[in-house]
Amino acid sequence: MNLIKFYYRNREIDNNLNIAISYCEKQISISKDAKKELQNNPLMNMPYLPNHTGYEQLAIIEKKNKNT
Repeated sequence: MNLIKFYYRNREIDNNLNIAISYCEKQISISKDAKKELQNNPLMNMPYLPNHTGYEQLAIIEKKNKNT
């Protein structure tokens, strides 16, 4: 999540936008496993799931690129 935010914030530098997209895709690819872990781990004690930064950021990027 932090890497997505960092690289997107600095997207105008070098290849940072593509790096941000890559991290978004990585986070999305592990979302099912993360959801299971968060819901099934009593130590997490999470009554709800957190926002999905990778999905939200990638949607913003796609919208700005008019790929909606």
